[in-house]
Amino acid sequence: MDTDKSREGVLAVIIQHLEETLDETPEAPLTADTRIAEDLALDSLQSFEMIAALEDHYHITITVDTVQHVKSLGDVAEVVSDLAR
Repeated sequence: MDTDKSREGVLAVIIQHLEETLDETPEAPLTADTRIAEDLALDSLQSFEMIAALEDHYHITITVDTVQHVKSLGDVAEVVSDLAR
């Protein structure tokens, strides 16, 4: 089965991963506008685990420099989608 590498497809994978791994469910639904630090309060380990899961899922490598510039789930989805194509 082909993995959906569109921004929307990647965003769905990110949201599913977070819903399965977050200790507490955020008050607001997860969307492209959800901010990683401010809205989810992910620590560095949780952020790393999310990125590692995406790298494994899409068979890509995301650089540390790139990770430092993403602020929202939509930003992550855009980066992963671009690298996965």
